Amino acid sequence: MAKHEIKGLPVVQDGELVGIIAFSDILRVPAEKRYTIRVGELMSRDIVTTYPDESIFEAFEKMIHNQVGRLPVVEAPGKRKIVGIITRSDIGRIYELKMNQLILEESKETYLRRFPHNIYSS
Repeated sequence: MAKHEIKGLPVVQDGELVGIIAFSDILRVPAEKRYTIRVGELMSRDIVTTYPDESIFEAFEKMIHNQVGRLPVVEAPGKRKIVGIITRSDIGRIYELKMNQLILEESKETYLRRFPHNIYSS
């Protein structure tokens, strides 16, 4: 996890989400016990999830409200088949891309207003 900067992973058994384990959970275990303790002993079974049809805003609200940095994405409410995971970093990247897109669009519109006879006005 540390090598790839992964801060948390879903735990799946027989194709169904059964828990989530965070890097911080592992760090709380004394170093000498990390080779013998089982994932099932550390993972959180109280899992907050999101669904493919929920908005990014709804997912982010769940993260903030539940103080988690990632949400497993499951098929539908009440289901445990995992189809993905979304993190705060993912949402941050989406926000940054959208903001950059809006800035570029605004810049182009400003340019077109200032210089109405240009290569874009054809």
